[in-house]
Amino acid sequence: MKRQIAVAMGLAVLSGSALASKARLQALGEDANGSGYINDNRNIFYNAAQVNNHKDMVTMEWGAAGAANGDSAPQAEGGFLRQQGNLVYGLHFGGADNAWNNVLTTGDTGGGTAVNGSLVAERNIWDFFIGGDAGMQWGAGLTYGAYKKTDVDDDVKDQTTVGDTVRLRLGVIHGDLQVGLRYGLTNKAGFEDGENDANDITVTGKSDIDLNVAYNFNGMVATLDYMAVSAAADDEAEAFEETYKYNMTTVGVAKVQKINDTARANYKLAYMMSDETNQGFVEDDKDNSTSLAATLGLEVDAKSWLTLRGSVSHNILSTDKVVGDDTEVVTSNDNSTNVATGASLMFGDFQVDGLIGNDGSGTGNASGETGTLRTDSLMGRVSMTYRF
Repeated sequence: MKRQIAVAMGLAVLSGSALASKARLQALGEDANGSGYINDNRNIFYNAAQVNNHKDMVTMEWGAAGAANGDSAPQAEGGFLRQQGNLVYGLHFGGADNAWNNVLTTGDTGGGTAVNGSLVAERNIWDFFIGGDAGMQWGAGLTYGAYKKTDVDDDVKDQTTVGDTVRLRLGVIHGDLQVGLRYGLTNKAGFEDGENDANDITVTGKSDIDLNVAYNFNGMVATLDYMAVSAAADDEAEAFEETYKYNMTTVGVAKVQKINDTARANYKLAYMMSDETNQGFVEDDKDNSTSLAATLGLEVDAKSWLTLRGSVSHNILSTDKVVGDDTEVVTSNDNSTNVATGASLMFGDFQVDGLIGNDGSGTGNASGETGTLRTDSLMGRVSMTYRF
């Protein structure tokens, strides 16, 4: 127990006062839904047991209702975590899962043509979290979403669009080891056209697994992340059932290092392997990718009310092989350097985070310019956090 407290205090020192939001993690070169080595409240989506380290707070992510949840069009999100006795509980709204949305809207995690323009991404999503500490920190979460729309026209038979989502999250933190699991129980989307059965389509998730493991040793953190998503589409316009599979494994080593009382650096080296099989979803192909990526980030408390941060990421080695019916394309060591920057404004217990608008570097501004600081659109991915 004392060891866990010491580790939590050490993370707090390394991370300073800025512990919040997608904007912060992306500016430091990490995934928006949590990190295995950078302390942030978004880590509750990486490991549900992290609710114990981010209690008594309210957080909100600026965006639009029903957006695709990408950098340029983020989805509105928000929620709270509250401690009550030995338990921590909370609700979060709008946390759509991009892995499943990619299946529905593209059938291709790299982007592409929609499987069926009538399908909709996840909607009406809410997450319930609960956790505690019984000598070992634990946490659990339940994700639920249900959507249905029926168009009724006097001249056309009913058209119905539906979507259902149920996911379970489990997590533990014991000493230097943390393990988090997300498991999809129900993933389903469909469209039924009463006028023309050939337009009917139902996409059902067969697997939806995300496993995250992180182990701290002598100040370094080793990470293992595994994701597997698969689905089948029953499309009346096709003579066969369409299938889609995607899995990705990433192993890495990372560290957050205190430079001085106001600055912290983060380093990460990660090897990624992914495999995608697309049969009938958009087109028939197989995509195998590998990469060795390095990330260097820096976070500085410029003033008591201002923190600045940035990162550069680069694939040192990479290979992507796409095999179609009659084609094969192999790309090695393609351009991959990405720079992201951000800032936090602190007003006591109130904090506003954002990605600084530098077009073309993954910050979400899409005006077509590259490498230009946008003073007319200073921040993207804006969030607010209040701790009480």
